Amino acid sequence: MLSPRVVAAVAAAVIATEPQTSLQVLSSSPTGEASLTASIQVIFDRPVAGSLDRSVDPAAIVSIDPRVPGRAEWRDPVTLRFLPASPLKPGQSYTVTVANTFEAMDGSRLDKPYTFDFTVHGPKLLTGLPVNEGEHPGWLTPSTTFELVFGAELDRNALRGLAYLDFNQNCSNPGVIRLNPTGQRPLNDKDPWQYREAGGWERDRSADKYRRLVTLVPEKPLPLNCSAELVVPTVVDPEGTKPFARWAFSTYGPFSMVRAECNG
Repeated sequence: MLSPRVVAAVAAAVIATEPQTSLQVLSSSPTGEASLTASIQVIFDRPVAGSLDRSVDPAAIVSIDPRVPGRAEWRDPVTLRFLPASPLKPGQSYTVTVANTFEAMDGSRLDKPYTFDFTVHGPKLLTGLPVNEGEHPGWLTPSTTFELVFGAELDRNALRGLAYLDFNQNCSNPGVIRLNPTGQRPLNDKDPWQYREAGGWERDRSADKYRRLVTLVPEKPLPLNCSAELVVPTVVDPEGTKPFARWAFSTYGPFSMVRAECNG
């Protein structure tokens, strides 16, 4: 593999034989929705940072609004990267501006400042207990407390009015029971594996430390011998446009013999 210095030298030799045109941005990221650990990247169509003695200070040409603490660097002669020092704010929109006050190695410049926007998605629902996407218990009690794991910290009242239990119409007491959030904390190594490993092996593990466990308590006792669904937003965002998860469960019914068998 050629070193960045060799790549820059070859590219400079090629473009020196061609008519000079303005510097262009080939691509920028992220676009649309981004994760809270996303890095910001801009790729130019020709070398800008060729060597230490011919390098443009990346911090002087890229800005982010609202301001994000972090470090700007050249990943290679054509790629400018900004690494945030802390997680981006869930639900926040950002505008990135690349100035046109610098020159590429061939002396070209951007015709005008280059800008792009992205939005960090809100905290994502990852899993929960005793109910989640793959576990649908049939024995819950009237005083059951529900726990949900999100990918980032939630505002104090973010779930108020959005998380509830929807009881089937065949239930003796059908309808909705609201869930009130009563606490929030980071995960620890004593939490169930469902919490610690939510998202699978290929997830961005650097974001695990930002996960939060939210405890929710029903506003009144759950009716017995009823089927229902836990309803909660898959992403907690200010617009409330994301779909809701619906996880099925049941409360226990009257005592009865389920099965009898003979041994021996």
